[in-house]
Order: sequence, then C-alpha cells, then structure tokens
Amino acid sequence: MQAEANAPDAKRSATRMLIGIVVVGVALRLGYAAVAGELGVTPATHYREHITLATRLLSEGTFGSPMTPEDPAPRPSAMFPPLYPLLVAGVYAVLGVESYAATLVLQAINALATSLAATVVFSVARRLGASSFAAAAGAAATAVNPVLILLTTRIWDAPIFVLGAAWAVRLTVAARPPRAGPRADVFFGVYLGALALLDPALTPVYPVLVLWRAVRRTPRPSAGSIVASTAWVLLGWAGVNAPWTLRNARVLGEASYVRNGFWQEVWFGVCPEADTGLQAAMKAHFPLQSAAARQRYLAEGETAYFADCRTRAIAAIREQPGRWAVLCARRAADFWFGTVASHDGGAQRWMPRGLRLAAAVFLTIETAAALAATMLTWRRRPDMRWLAGAVLVFSLLYAATHTEIRYRGPIEPLLAMLIFTAASAAPRRNASA
Repeated sequence: MQAEANAPDAKRSATRMLIGIVVVGVALRLGYAAVAGELGVTPATHYREHITLATRLLSEGTFGSPMTPEDPAPRPSAMFPPLYPLLVAGVYAVLGVESYAATLVLQAINALATSLAATVVFSVARRLGASSFAAAAGAAATAVNPVLILLTTRIWDAPIFVLGAAWAVRLTVAARPPRAGPRADVFFGVYLGALALLDPALTPVYPVLVLWRAVRRTPRPSAGSIVASTAWVLLGWAGVNAPWTLRNARVLGEASYVRNGFWQEVWFGVCPEADTGLQAAMKAHFPLQSAAARQRYLAEGETAYFADCRTRAIAAIREQPGRWAVLCARRAADFWFGTVASHDGGAQRWMPRGLRLAAAVFLTIETAAALAATMLTWRRRPDMRWLAGAVLVFSLLYAATHTEIRYRGPIEPLLAMLIFTAASAAPRRNASA
C-alpha cells in the first residue's frame, strides 16, 4: 500500500527532474552558440545544402539540386531526404529566408531535440532495468554531452535525427503485450519509414531493431510470430517510403531509396585523396568544393554522376582491396576513438592536439565504458546485447564510407543507455551475490 501511494510522488519527482535536465541542456546549447558567435547566424559557406533546398522549395516549388546553388533552373535532386528541407522551408516562409529569427528558431529546435533525447535515455534505461539514479545520470550525461552540444548551430537534420534514433529504441523496448499487436507493428514501420525520410543513416540498424522488437513482443517468441511481426513492420515502412521512391523514379529515372548519393560517399572514402584525409577528398571530388566535379555533375546529370562515382569506387576497391581495408580500419578507429580530426585536414600525425585531443580522450573513454558495459551484461541481459549490436552496426556505415566526429551524434544517447544501465546492474549483481 505504501509503495502504491509513493508511486505518483516518485513519478512527479522524476518528471520535474527531467524537465530540469532538458532546461539545462537547452541553455547549454544556446549558450554555446552565443559564445561561439553563431547564435542566429546562418552559415555563410559550408553546410548550406538544406538552406538551398528550402529556398528552392519556396521559390521554385521543387526539390532542386543543392550542388548548384547558382543555377537559375535547378534540376530535380534526391541527394537529401525531404523532411528536414520541408521544415526549414516552413520556418523560412513564416520568418523570412535566412533571417536572424528563422535561424534562431532552427537552432532552438536543434537545442531542444538533443536535450529531449535525455528524457528518452531515462525512459529506455528504466525499461532495461536501470535504477532511477542510474537512468537520471544517463539523462544528465546526454544533456551535457559535447558531441550533441556542438550540433546546435548548423542548419542540418542531425539534432532531430538524434532524438529520432533514440525514440526508435524507445519504441523497440516498449514492445510488450498487450500493446504489441499488428497495429503497433505497422505503426513502428511507419515511424521507421518517416525517420528514414529525415535521415536514412539508421537504416542498416533497422533489421536489428525489428528483430529485437519481435523477440520482446511475446513471452515466448516463435519463428512464426517473428516473421509475422516483421512483415507488418515492413508494410508500414514501405507505405511511408513509396511516394518518395516513386517520385525519384519519375523525375530522375531511378527508384532510389530515400537518397541517391551513397556511392559518392563511398568514393570519398576510397579515392586517391582518401589517404590524406576527408577534406582533401572533398576538395577534389565534391561538387560544392571542386570545380571539376561540379562541371562533371552538370554535364552528366545527377543520376549519371553518381553512377560514375559507383564505377570509380568499385574499381578502386577491386584494384587495391588491401588499401580499402586499411582505410576502413582507420575510419573505424576514428569513429570510436575520435581521432578523425587528427588527420582530417591532411596532417599525418595520428594523435591530435589541443581541443582535438580533449575530444579524442572523451570519445575514447566513452567507447571503453560502452565496451565494458557490454561485457558486464552480455550473459545476463539479452536486451543489452541487442543495444550493443545496434550501436556497432551503425558504425559500419561510416567505416565503409567516411567519418566525422559529428556522425557519432545519433548513437550518443544509445551509448548512455548502454553504459548507465550496466552501471546500475553491477551493484545489484554484487548485492545479490
């Protein structure tokens, strides 16, 4: 009876705590933007692709190519998914294109999204068996995570995608009877489809999430129940993605899944300049930074240009598979230990300096903690194995293409879930022993 009476008070206390964490997170993010001199300031050169897409949506009513911002007659493009440009266009329509108010609102949305991810970390950690204290610590760590704070100032989909990826895990672990019927499966598929239309980078992890959810949704999962659940999820996912896929087939002649620039990303990671660093590769082959690449892009058209990137990438991998394997291994180390910035600009030293060293130390400690958490809970908690698998699969995409520290953003909340749930499990194990 006493426990039942205390439950509402505990819930209200947790809610107040989470509100406080979100407020602190938003303040930190906007404070960082102000100190950096970027609050309300639209990027002048780099990271303007979504700005170009949104502007052309308003002026031309079409998803024109962001690779040729000076082109008076933009060609149709599928380089980026549609949802975030639509959001930016909506804000611009109300507050003015690239105005201070519009940029400030978009940055505030970024700050709120990555701060709200902290509440999802708390919810998932509790569902996975963490104590209230450990779940709160994971939420607080997410709120002050420097990788997430640094995403605030750019007009990019990454901050909202961070929240979306965390919520995908939240929906996965919520799959318990009686709410885990076919209707819930279809809704999960719809959500995954919508998330892909924001950013498809989590797509390689979808099989992990779908199977994890199918195993959790029934007390005794069978092959038939897993297949049925997966089929319903696929139905919802396909229904959401079909219109954009058909649009791409109609205007570009190719039914690409969400984005059509995958092979350009692979080419960046295997081109001759890849040995020097990502910046060198982009200066040589990215249409927005290379005049020669832009000329080829205009002459061949988007579909043919990316097909040429695919041909070049496959040829380079086949010619020197060992070199590509070494590059992939280096990128995997960059992703997990934060060393990408040490040679991103062409420097040949492995260890970075100054703030780069601080970032590498932070990410290395986080990676080590996640590995320890996985080992600690591997035998006793199947959910933790699934979560660790999702994190690992996500990293493979960037090992195969190219990586930056900001690409860690979507899994930072997942790492917090993993680390702090395991930290809560260790004292319980010792107490029971």
